[in-house]
Amino acid sequence: MRTFTVADLESRYGILRRLITSLVKDGFVMPSRGPRREYRFSFHDVVILRMAQDLVTAGVPAARAVRFLGSLRRNLPVASAIGTRVVAAGREMVVREDGRLRNEDGQLVIDFMERSTSEGARPSRLPEPARASGPKPSKLDDAAAQRETPAKKSMPVKDADYWFNSAGRLEESDPLQAILHYRKAIALRAGFADAWINLGVLLLEGRQVLEAVVVYEEAVAHCRTSPLLYFNLGVAREELKQLDKALRAYAEAIRLDPEFADAYFNAGRLHEMLGHKTAAIRHFSQYRRLART
Repeated sequence: MRTFTVADLESRYGILRRLITSLVKDGFVMPSRGPRREYRFSFHDVVILRMAQDLVTAGVPAARAVRFLGSLRRNLPVASAIGTRVVAAGREMVVREDGRLRNEDGQLVIDFMERSTSEGARPSRLPEPARASGPKPSKLDDAAAQRETPAKKSMPVKDADYWFNSAGRLEESDPLQAILHYRKAIALRAGFADAWINLGVLLLEGRQVLEAVVVYEEAVAHCRTSPLLYFNLGVAREELKQLDKALRAYAEAIRLDPEFADAYFNAGRLHEMLGHKTAAIRHFSQYRRLART
């Protein structure tokens, strides 16, 4: 499993070094040590630390945020934190878990930001953008997401394919559970590119952009030949306004698949935004050529 350094947390995910140091000192997170005795943080550490940073940025006192998240971490399984959102609502902190909001005392809170349905809460969907307005992450089609692995109906084998298929069926009705099932598929098969792709898209659709970047960074370490993973990493980087890093991800997608039209388009648009006129023209020309075929 990939780990992250303090420098990674600062540069990639916007977590302040002093907050990281304080939380490690307080035992809030317990990173492992690398070959040079440097701290190495797990994916779960990154998600929890990012939650702490979000609360501090929102004006919640650090000590109070740490107490709240410490309780959250003790009571949540490792994978569950990935589908959990913590926000500061005025003077109160609330956590969204299993489609419901709870405050620090564990009491249910009415969610005026989401419309409840009988199927449970759903994440906000990104608007379908026009091509010139911004990137859109690519995802496996529904048929691929719901393919079945031959197994006995009475006793299904809960392998990586089982969890992947289950996640595909849950995406609309219970996206948080779908996230957990994709994580189970990945835990069983680290090179399962399809599961990484769909997990990242669900996080992007739920506006968990930093978490999506973490997922895609880890994914490309396991699945180095998937152009779609690099493309979606570029989309996530754009959401964070990290245009140079997004360009590098699109370039890698194009290197792996020279016929990837959308990667040329997104790269051309970024080059245009950055004033790279020649590169923009070259990429748009390639896009138009591929779009005509």
